[in-house]
Amino acid sequence: MERLNGKRVSGSDIKPALLTFISFAVAGSIPLLPYIFLPEGNFYAAFLATATALFLTGSLLGYLVLEKHWLTWGLRMLAVGGIASVIAFVIGRLIGSFIGA
Repeated sequence: MERLNGKRVSGSDIKPALLTFISFAVAGSIPLLPYIFLPEGNFYAAFLATATALFLTGSLLGYLVLEKHWLTWGLRMLAVGGIASVIAFVIGRLIGSFIGA
């Protein structure tokens, strides 16, 4: 039994854990979908799909959960996701150059 805002809360951790796992699996597959369904795998289609997913996620988070302006939160999520992608790309290139890949 845990406390949330001073109130006792009971329940299983399995449902939120399962929902989180499914969410990560679905969201993580979005950049791969163009490579799976397009004949020659298109980087720009993957980029567009990922950017759209990030923007929609931020917009829905802002509007439905935080009750803030959807455009601001959509752009914020897009910017943070874009920065994280660039950092991951640069790290991958650096590691690849060190190991000779």
